[in-house]
Amino acid sequence: MIKQGESITIRDVGPVHALEIPLPADGGVVVLYGRNGRGKSKALEAVDSLVSGRGKIEARDGTKRGEVDGFGAHLTVARSTRRKGQAEVVTLEGRLNVADLVQPKIKDPGAADAYRIKALVQLSGAEVAPGDFGALLDGDLDTLRQYVPAEDLETVDPIQLAARVKRRLEAAARDQEAKAEHAQQEAAALTRQAEGVDLDAPSDSDALQAALEAAISARAAISARAESVRKTLEAAQQARAELDQAEAASDGPTVAEATEAEQEAQAASERAASTVAELRERLREAESAAERCRVEYSHRIAARKAAEKHEAAMATWREQVEAAENVTLVPDTERQEAEEAVLAARAAIETGIGVRRAKQAIAEADAARNEQAACLRQAEQLREAARGTDDVLSGAIADSCRTLRVEAGRLVLDTERGVTYFGDLSHGERWRIALDIAIDALPASGVLTLPQEAWESLDPINRQEIAEHVASRGAVLITAQASDDERIVADAF
Repeated sequence: MIKQGESITIRDVGPVHALEIPLPADGGVVVLYGRNGRGKSKALEAVDSLVSGRGKIEARDGTKRGEVDGFGAHLTVARSTRRKGQAEVVTLEGRLNVADLVQPKIKDPGAADAYRIKALVQLSGAEVAPGDFGALLDGDLDTLRQYVPAEDLETVDPIQLAARVKRRLEAAARDQEAKAEHAQQEAAALTRQAEGVDLDAPSDSDALQAALEAAISARAAISARAESVRKTLEAAQQARAELDQAEAASDGPTVAEATEAEQEAQAASERAASTVAELRERLREAESAAERCRVEYSHRIAARKAAEKHEAAMATWREQVEAAENVTLVPDTERQEAEEAVLAARAAIETGIGVRRAKQAIAEADAARNEQAACLRQAEQLREAARGTDDVLSGAIADSCRTLRVEAGRLVLDTERGVTYFGDLSHGERWRIALDIAIDALPASGVLTLPQEAWESLDPINRQEIAEHVASRGAVLITAQASDDERIVADAF
């Protein structure tokens, strides 16, 4: 705590001969008034050096040494600066350079904001780890590593880490969008394949093949029947010709006549034999007659057999002729219908193939559209996660500053003009926000020095609000303001 009546004394430092800076016990703003060149800035540097033990200050010209006392510490300024004791106050030394937050020495606006964001993360004490970005994908570090190589995650710089993660996630999103575009084109091509196809037409390959086989079988049966009729008619025609020829050429006895003659010859032979037995004397003549009878008998047997063969052939030819008279010709229309049925069955098979291909194309097109939708959802999730890297940084600086946030890698805030870059604010507006951040980071009895140009850039209302803010924290802010005082005057604001 700053004690009642406590002050900082400065002697023979820079242009300053002697200066006492009273410190309000309840906290507040102390302003060093004086004309330009009277040492106000050197006095502020002396206070910084006293409480931090850092910085280089010089003794007043013509003196061997200068001194700075306060907060239980003593600073001797000579050729080398020596410090005794430990200042019993807390500063932002090493945590935040308020001036750099207001105006970093970086020309590029994006790089300047990256510097500011890093400073705010450091001030908040928050740690930004790769796993914080994995949560953006509803997963953990392993999920993040699916898109971000391990070497990209090996950095302690939160801004660099966020930038790498964002770049990789955006690249992954573009990959998914490219896949979605390819799937869309594939779906369109497959859909065009199915255009003009009657999907209600029969397409079952087994049923269509069975119908074709049935049509072919029916056609074969009709063809076989027609061929049988043709052969029957040809056989009948040939039989009629043979019959006519045989009837015209036949001059022998009939079977009955031949049989009768055979019987008569047999009887004659028998009589002749009997006669031979009775009349030996007529043996010669009888034997001769018997021989003739035997020969005649043989001829008659041959004639009978020829007659039988002739009559059998005649009977066969008559049967063939009669069969031809009863046969029915296969109509040409029936044969044509069978042929058309086969052609229709073949055409149905081809149509079925087309229908199946069309249905397959439609199914593949639907699958491609589903893939497109999945890729687009994944791309949107990745882009949302990429945008969420700013939220991770915003969350990291939230403890040190609730006014500012990160969008697209830039430090922004909401104003009456809408979303505004912090770097586009006026000098005074930036100092006001930066001071609020610094004051919130100070504990009770903390000390903060503020350059003269910063204090003078604040309007009276902002100065009053800053003073009230400092006092509410029990801290002290020491700054300077130009006036017509010949010597520096320290006074509470």
